[in-house]
Amino acid sequence: MLTLTINTDGAAFTIQSADADNGTPNPGPEVARLLRQVARDIEAHGITGGTLVDDNGNACGAWSLDEPAPAATCERCGDTFDPDQAGTSDDPALCADCTSHNADRVTL
Repeated sequence: MLTLTINTDGAAFTIQSADADNGTPNPGPEVARLLRQVARDIEAHGITGGTLVDDNGNACGAWSLDEPAPAATCERCGDTFDPDQAGTSDDPALCADCTSHNADRVTL
């Protein structure tokens, strides 16, 4: 999962030119630059998180890339599922669907 937070309140996220109304919010270009930097860090360097620094040198956010949880295989139906999303039965080897079907069964 990629988690990314950017605080766009700083001057780097506004228009700063002689021809424009300085201070007008314009976060797009700086946000795009930061996203490109995160992509480069992941792709070229294998970095999995860090602090975001705006074009003015100010910390403006953070990001982290976590490895996905390994999939489990349901012992009943064979489907793969996220172990954190397993059913709430006493058998953690069943997916949520099989767990709910299991609750409907009556053993005589």
